[in-house]
Formats: sequence, structure tokens, C-alpha cells
Amino acid sequence: MAASTNSDSNGGYSLRLVPGTYGLIVDENVTTSRDARYQNQGSDQIVLAVGQTSLSHDLRVVVRNRIQGNVTLAGSPVSTTLLFRGPEPRTVNATASGYETYLVPGTYIVTANRTDASKDYALVATVTVPSGGNVSFPFVAATRVSGRALFNGAPITGSLPLSFARQGGGVYDVATGSSGTYETVLPPGTYTVTLDGTSSASEGGIMRFFRYGFGGGLTVPSNQATLQFDLATSRSLDNTTVSGTVTVAGIGTAGTVTFTARDASAITATAATDGNGAYSVPLAPGTYDVYATRPTGNVALLARITVPHATALARNLALGNAFVLSGVTTDAQGIALSASVTIRSSGQFDVQSDASGRFSALVPADAYTVAATQTATEKGIAVTYEATTSLSLQADATVTLRLEKVVTHTAVLTWDSSERQTIPAGGSVTYTIVVQNTGNVAETLSFSGTPTDWQFSFAPSSLSLDYGSGSPTATFRVVIQAPAGALVDHGAIQIAATSSATSAPIGSVTVQVDIERVRALSASLDPAASVFDAQRLHYEIVVKNTGNGKETVDVSIANPSDLAAAGWTVRLGTVGGPLNGTTLTNVSIEANQTARIALQAESTTAVTGVQVVFQVSAEDAPAVSAQTSFGLDLPALAPGGATVTGPEITRTAPTDTLLLSIVIGAAAAVAVGLYLSRRRR
Repeated sequence: MAASTNSDSNGGYSLRLVPGTYGLIVDENVTTSRDARYQNQGSDQIVLAVGQTSLSHDLRVVVRNRIQGNVTLAGSPVSTTLLFRGPEPRTVNATASGYETYLVPGTYIVTANRTDASKDYALVATVTVPSGGNVSFPFVAATRVSGRALFNGAPITGSLPLSFARQGGGVYDVATGSSGTYETVLPPGTYTVTLDGTSSASEGGIMRFFRYGFGGGLTVPSNQATLQFDLATSRSLDNTTVSGTVTVAGIGTAGTVTFTARDASAITATAATDGNGAYSVPLAPGTYDVYATRPTGNVALLARITVPHATALARNLALGNAFVLSGVTTDAQGIALSASVTIRSSGQFDVQSDASGRFSALVPADAYTVAATQTATEKGIAVTYEATTSLSLQADATVTLRLEKVVTHTAVLTWDSSERQTIPAGGSVTYTIVVQNTGNVAETLSFSGTPTDWQFSFAPSSLSLDYGSGSPTATFRVVIQAPAGALVDHGAIQIAATSSATSAPIGSVTVQVDIERVRALSASLDPAASVFDAQRLHYEIVVKNTGNGKETVDVSIANPSDLAAAGWTVRLGTVGGPLNGTTLTNVSIEANQTARIALQAESTTAVTGVQVVFQVSAEDAPAVSAQTSFGLDLPALAPGGATVTGPEITRTAPTDTLLLSIVIGAAAAVAVGLYLSRRRR
């Protein structure tokens, strides 16, 4: 519902309303003139709930003054959108009849743009409210300014805010596009150009967030249609400020916080708290392990956190009871050595043991996996040594980490493809294989080949290779014999090297052996699949690819004219598929496999014994073909007729012609059944 009321001399008002949502609007002339009006300072909305008996809502009212006039181009009023910047921003639509709006008193900068007949125009003016009389704004010829935001000469991807502030008043805001370009229309004048925004970019192969900046001047002359102005920006990492308080039992305490980077985008940093435990540190977005301690007392925190790309992230750090985890790192013979030690729980703490192998760390009570790693050089190659142990830390503890060599068994086998040969099925070929020991221990290698239905013999049958720089190499020969039934598409032939230490293959190579193509086809009628359905003859012809490569064939009736002349219609198709015409194309048959072709024959003359000539040939080599022929034989009644007995059946036909036709039909059906039964035996 709508309602209205007048305020009293004290500004009070009262309305009777039903439950609902209402907008309260004040819009009243200050005097009898329309030049000034009382209006809401902002939006006033109330909600009355069901059962609510009263609601108090004060209205903030201001006096706004009218400003009106025209926007002109070459002296004629035109339509446009005016932007007033001042005590309260306002967008006003001007028409050819002019504009009118109400504004609180103050000074405003008015701007507008217009493109007419491919020419750009702009206006910028300063107006004071209240103003006396009409205020008109003339358009002047403007300049279309465009350019790119660049860093080190390359466009910056992503949208960045850009501002052109005109001396004397007027600000034009624009944003760069995804390719770093921008475009705006400016009236003549001198401008301060400012860019300040964030975007992501790759640095050293890692995506990072950067803040880009530019500050400079631009003079836009009169009567110039276009102007190119590129921005050479600077940038800095746009980090997230992580801050909080380090506490013990809820009380802030001085301490040190270390953020250790755990992914490529993170950057390790350390922060010291103030006396109350407050800390603040800028961090690149990423994953970190946080380790916090204080100078005295056995308390610590170890946790993993993810820092998002944001302005700030609050993270308070509560220190808990901690214990000293110490130990020693040695080689396999128990001799102390220096190694990198990681202490892992929900977070990870890294420490380096000294030359005597000793290390220690103050970490919170928790279950830990402790691992030590060292890299050394053996025979010119890098070798890794490792040791791992686990414990539940509830008091000070000591561990011994005896590092063992991490053994790798790998080999690389290579074959020169220029040796590739084509052989007949059942033939053999000899190839040379080069084997390299790329592991970090000496190897004794034996060799094998696949597929298993091929035969492989190796000379020598095994090899011993040392390890070290340059990957020691040796050669061996393999005789590969194809099976007598080898196909052209026989799959991959692999030669593998097996380590005697692991009894498992540690390297392999694929070699190519081509098999000579043998092409042949056959076709034969399957008598067991021949059927007469009382209307049509149905046959199945078995087409076999007796060669050793896949064939795509065409099948056809070689004598369709003879069949048509005898009154026969013949159709071909794959078994189970549609039947259509006397030719079937694009039938694929794998090597040594068959395809079954359906043939349907229907006669309009009942001429029997007509021969069908069935032909199959390879599509790309018509000479590769096969042919078979057979007769189209309709069933015939056996000599002597059929004997039918039964109640009320006599040799003398009754005069009832309907009964006669039924008996004759039954006899004919029995005869046909007997004949077909004989043919199927």
C-alpha cells in the first residue's frame, strides 16, 4: 500500500502501514519555487513485520538545488550522458530538450564524451551549485588516446585500472584489456596519468602475482584525432601480509617465526615479533611450513599453512610444549657424516647435521618421521644415501640414522633403425643392440624378447657392465625368427635386459621386423545355413582372408543379368545387416579371419537350378580375388504325392469346395515340409 503524511514543526511524522517493505521518500519544494527541494540524503527503506506494533525511523534530509541547461555540439542541443563529480557523484541523461537534476551545494567537475560521424567530442567543465540561471556545456573536438601497458617492453596481461586526471579538473578512468591495451577519448589539456593494479605473470617459469605501477604526464593537443601513448610500468611482488600474535597459554610472547617455502611459488621468510608477540610479514602466495619459538622455555609450533593471494591473512600462533629431538647421522659403516635431516609431522622442520653427524631440534610433542639424505659422487655420478626412522615424541629423544646407498638399476637399450628388414613368415633377421648401464651399481644382464611366439637367440647371452660417468656400454646381437604364421600386423617386438640382482627387466628397446605380405581370398557356400522360408531362399557365403594382412574387399554377384532374365532378384549384405543390391563394398577382414555374407534370392517365375556366380576381390588389388557358384533350387514335391488319413477323410472329395481347398492346402504344406526335411539332411 502507499501512504503519505506531512511532518510537524519539529520534523516529526507518523504513518499507519500494514506489514511489508516500504521506501520512504521526501521530495518537497523548499519554497514555492522548484529551484530547491528537500530530499532524502540517501535511500530510506523500512520493513514492518507481522505483529509489529511500531517502528521508529529517522529521515536524514538535505536541500538540493536545481541545475539545468543544455549540452551543445556546434551550437545545437544534443543528447549525451553527463557525469558530475563532486560532493555527491551523479549521472544525468541529457536530451535534445536539455537536462535537469538536483545536487547538494558544492563544486562539481562535469564530463561527457560523444562520437558523431566517426569524430570524437568531449566536454569538461567546473560548475558551482547553486548556480544562477541555465548552465550549458559545449562539446569540443577531442582526441582518441590509445596505447599499451608494458613491462620490459612486453604487454601486461590482465585488466589494470588507469586514470587520466586533467589539470583544471576532470578525471577519466579506463582499464586495460586482457592484452594490455587501452583506449579513451580526452578533450585537449594536460593530464596526470596513473596506473596501479595487480596481475599474475610467469617469472622463471613460476606464476607470481605482481603490482604494476606507472605515473607520468600527457599533453593532449587541440585538433588531433588520435594519439598513441604507451605506459612503461614498474612492478613489485604483490604479496599477502600475514600477521598475528605468538602466544603461550593465551599470552603474547616475544619470539621468532620462520615460514619455509614448500612449493615453487612460495618464498621463505622470517619475522621477529615485538614484545607482545605481534608479527607481520609479506609472503608470496603458496604453501609454507611455519616454525615458531621463543628465546626461552621449551615451547614451539610446527604447522603447514596455505597463503592465498589476498591483501592480508590473519594467523595467530599458539606455542605448545616442545622437546629436544637430537641424533647422529652415519654412513653404512657407522662413520659420522654430515647430512640433511627432515623432521616431518603435520609440518616439516629441516636441519643439517654437522661434520660429526650431530643435529638437534626443539619441536612440539607429536608423531614424527625423521629422514636423513646425503648426495655424494661415485665414479663420476651422483649417488644418494638415505635413512629413515619414526617415533612418537613425548620427551627428549635421540635417534641414530645410518645412511644406506639408494641403489638404482636402470639400463638404456638402443637399436639402429637402418637395420630394419623385411622377411617372409618363418624367416629370421639379425640385429645389433647397444646396452648402457645408467644405474649406480655394476650389473650382470641377461636378455629376452617378446612376443612369446617368436624365437630369440642372443650372442652373448649375458653381459657384465660397470657403472659410472659416461654410462659404460656394450653390444650384443640378437637373431629374431618369425613364426610360420606371422602376420603383417604382428605388434611390437621388444628386447629387454634383466638384472641378475633383481631378476626384473631394467630396460628395453622396440625393434622393427617387417613381414612380407601374402594375399589370398577364398569363398564357399555354407550349406548348413541355407533356408527356404516359403517365399525366399536364404544363403550364407563364407569369405576367408587366407593371407597374412588385413584386407578390405568388395563382394558382388558376377552374373546379375542372367539371374534377372530367369526371374530372380538377388540381394547381398552382411549377416545380421541390411540387404540391398548385388554389390557390397568396404568389407574388412583381418588376416586369417572370415566374414559371412548373406544372400537372399526371390523368384517370380519359379525357375529352379539357375546358377549364382559369387565373387570377392580386394579393393586395392582386384587380382586378389575368389569365386564360387551354386544353384538357386526351389523345393519340389516328392513323386507319389502325400497320404493323408484321419477321421472322416475319404478318397472321394466332398462337394464342399471350401473343405476341398483346405485339404489340398494341408497336403501341399506337408509335402513341402517333407521335401525341405530331406534337403537338410
